[in-house]
Amino acid sequence: MIWQDVIVNRKLTSDEVTWGICQLFSLESSEVLVVDTIYKAKRIGKRMKVICESRSISGEFCMLISIYLRDPKLARYSVRRTIGRFCEILNCTCLISDKSNNPYSMLLVHSCKDYKKVFLDVERLDNHGEYVVSRCQ
Repeated sequence: MIWQDVIVNRKLTSDEVTWGICQLFSLESSEVLVVDTIYKAKRIGKRMKVICESRSISGEFCMLISIYLRDPKLARYSVRRTIGRFCEILNCTCLISDKSNNPYSMLLVHSCKDYKKVFLDVERLDNHGEYVVSRCQ
């Protein structure tokens, strides 16, 4: 099951993503798989608890990480708090869904306690596929 899409302001290596996910969910590195396409994760063992699909995107936020949880026990973690810790651990800033109906509004997350609602630049996202914050609320 997909748990969260995370849009990151800097390129993270597979090792950084693995280490960050291990820290968040108290997992071993052998329980986390980072791939560039989810299709590469078709035949994996039951020991794998988290799969992260990471790919480059355009704009001031240049990486999209889709986090898939394979262990239902991990779904109990708060998204906002967990992504806040992810930002703290990996020294990055992330955009996550604010769960509104507006596809251009998101939460900008710096840490567990530092997040705010922002709006993406509509023209740059729609016309160029670039993730750029246009204004904060």
